[in-house]
Amino acid sequence: NGRIDALRKDVDERFDSFQREVNGRIEAFQRSMETRLDLIQERMLAQSRWLIGSIAVLGTVISILLAIGQFVR
Repeated sequence: NGRIDALRKDVDERFDSFQREVNGRIEAFQRSMETRLDLIQERMLAQSRWLIGSIAVLGTVISILLAIGQFVR
């Protein structure tokens, strides 16, 4: 009976150790993913700003050229 209790205690300790290790790895992975997602979000925001700015500039240039074309006639 004492051997079974000792075996149970050993198995429980190993399982707890394994569970702590897995939880640590999962937490590290989550931190890594959060960092990556934050970086992706920042880059997407910068690209969106550049895209909107480029479209606005292109629209302005086209409007100016159309206005010049109206006066040339």
